[in-house]
Amino acid sequence: MRRPNHYCPIAAAVEALGGRWTILILYELLQGTRHFNELERGLPGISRSVLAERLRFLESEKLIVRTVEGQRRGYVLSPSGRDLRDVIIALARWGARWALTEPLPRQLDPAFLVWSMHHRIRRDRMPEGQTIVEFRFSGCNRRRVWLVWRKGEASVCLKHPGFDTDLVIDTNGSSLFEVWVNRVRLADEIRAGRITAEGPRVLVRNWAEWFDWPDLPEPETADLRRPVHWESAKEA
Repeated sequence: MRRPNHYCPIAAAVEALGGRWTILILYELLQGTRHFNELERGLPGISRSVLAERLRFLESEKLIVRTVEGQRRGYVLSPSGRDLRDVIIALARWGARWALTEPLPRQLDPAFLVWSMHHRIRRDRMPEGQTIVEFRFSGCNRRRVWLVWRKGEASVCLKHPGFDTDLVIDTNGSSLFEVWVNRVRLADEIRAGRITAEGPRVLVRNWAEWFDWPDLPEPETADLRRPVHWESAKEA
């Protein structure tokens, strides 16, 4: 690793992790992303050339290791990269509490949101067999994104996947985005009609249990109610 100008662990860490996108790439790898195209999808705004350069940098710093999986090349975290897990989660918690503000329209990227959600599927709660969920977003550039649960794996489609939709989730503006970062409660958004579900009753009743919702603190500047577990929300 490169050496900073003075002998300080914080300076050494900043030197190793410096540069835009570095932490975000490490976070994607922590979520289980492995391949170049998947990393690009999970990092809205990054160019392929910048992603390639950042991956080379992280490899040179011995934070990631290149792998070969059949015909595909991929990347995994090295032991030192995995050891950053608590640091990155702490950074996310800090950002949720102190840095998040009201979302701007340009920040509302449905593809990125559903991609983040697919990383946190609770496999033990998913329906048996195939389930296709269509997310519809109002007030966003991309209105429709599909989550495909098939053969025990989740994937995200930006075009119709070619299968019949089992469940439609309609979300008004930023509602689902703000639920995902714990600014508002899912139960409240459903009660207010800002998030609705249409499909078989069992799917409508259980879809929220399919995801491991991030346990992020509420923003310090917002007057928000305490979050509730979905089990409690269903009883409300």
